[in-house]
Amino acid sequence: MLCRPTADGCVIALRQLEWSALADRSTVPQEPAFHANSAQRGSMHRTRALVVDDDQDLVALIRSLLGKSFDSRGAGSGQEALQILEDWPADLIVLDLVMTGLDGFAVCQQIRQQSTVPILVLSGRQADQDKVRALDLGADDYLTKPFSRDELLARVRALLRRARQATSAAPVLEDGRIRIDFARRLVVVDGQEVRLTPTEYGLLEQLATNPGKLMTHSILLQRVWGPEYRNELDYLRVFIRRLRRKIESDPSEPQYIVTEPRAGYRFRSPHRPLSCFVHSGQVIVNTPFTSPPLH
Repeated sequence: MLCRPTADGCVIALRQLEWSALADRSTVPQEPAFHANSAQRGSMHRTRALVVDDDQDLVALIRSLLGKSFDSRGAGSGQEALQILEDWPADLIVLDLVMTGLDGFAVCQQIRQQSTVPILVLSGRQADQDKVRALDLGADDYLTKPFSRDELLARVRALLRRARQATSAAPVLEDGRIRIDFARRLVVVDGQEVRLTPTEYGLLEQLATNPGKLMTHSILLQRVWGPEYRNELDYLRVFIRRLRRKIESDPSEPQYIVTEPRAGYRFRSPHRPLSCFVHSGQVIVNTPFTSPPLH
């Protein structure tokens, strides 16, 4: 086994075979991205990944693990990362929490004020409160050290997949204060566009396209994050809280995303007895959600 100590005393262990395989591009799973940023540059461009950690050996290791299918850069501090992002919009950020100066929590919070880029936190902190705090500040996923190469790449693939997923031939939901254009992935509340991360949008989409239906914790976790997340209730609770802050007039008394104790959540229409969708100028009434009629 190869072991590499990190700045916070954790150890990343990799099999010698996996490490030597990094030299062979064919062994690194390819994951071409088609994200908002890469779409603007053109679909032929490689996925841009920014790795942020004050341990430069760890930055080099992660960049090697990502492989040649990624156009990756490293940042040795939170401030350097923010400066890089001003001129180099990334498709993915891999972020450590424990850094001198501006720590990962602060970096995550500042990035979320202006960008929905997927953020994967890597940290030796395993306490639930650290995970919840990072997710609450805008991180999309949280991976604790030590981690395997396969697990890191699987998390990266899942984040990029959620970022580029699109809904085809979808209707528009309009209900009181909120309007969701599923085809354009556009959410408007009280006439103002609301910026959602890919994970936040995916969760809202699952709820809003199943109006009135109980969506269990397990179903939401598996559909939005993947089957390996079906027991990660902290993830779901944090993202529900984030969504409510963005779309509810009073997050403590939600009108749209309603909790079903010990079961899951429902998307409720406070203004109509049934869910009404507008598609091509026609009001479509559905309960639960069905596809709009074809013309």
